Amino acid sequence: MEFLKEYLSEETYSKVSEELTGKDLKLADLSKGEYVSKQKYNADLQTAETKSNDFESKLLTAQNDLKTAKTDLESAQAEIQSLKESAADTEKLKQDYESKLTDSEVKRVVDKSGAKDTDIVFGLLDRSKIKRTENGIDGVQEQLEHIKTEKSYLFGKNIGTGGSMGTPHNKSAVDDEKIREVMGLPKKG
Repeated sequence: MEFLKEYLSEETYSKVSEELTGKDLKLADLSKGEYVSKQKYNADLQTAETKSNDFESKLLTAQNDLKTAKTDLESAQAEIQSLKESAADTEKLKQDYESKLTDSEVKRVVDKSGAKDTDIVFGLLDRSKIKRTENGIDGVQEQLEHIKTEKSYLFGKNIGTGGSMGTPHNKSAVDDEKIREVMGLPKKG
């Protein structure tokens, strides 16, 4: 009630103060926002509680959405990793296939070159110089020519079948007769 002293004379203030003493009345200067009616306070409180409850509900929804998004992200990352591994495996299989295909084609060329032992001649080839192209295999013939020059004993007529040593591959009647003659055996007749 002190704020009334500014607006009332001292005599009027004393009379008002005397009249209101003992009465269940409270005065406030509303211009400074010091007083809010109970109904307004309750209404504002209810609005604030409603907004708070809405906020909490939205917060819980957002937290659940975040958990779901994290789970989805982890699942997607695991799938991406699996796909990367699968792609790497596929690439390795493709490279292995290409390598085996190239080896097979190179061995075919080596075999046609008249090599006595295809595996030995194949092992002498520098694989880094061999390339598969649309037209076949490049880099093999040049190397074969070099090997034929340097190690000619690896090429020519094959004298064995690869079975037991010394068994003639192309046995003919002439060979048989010569062998019998050298060994002092009678001619077959």
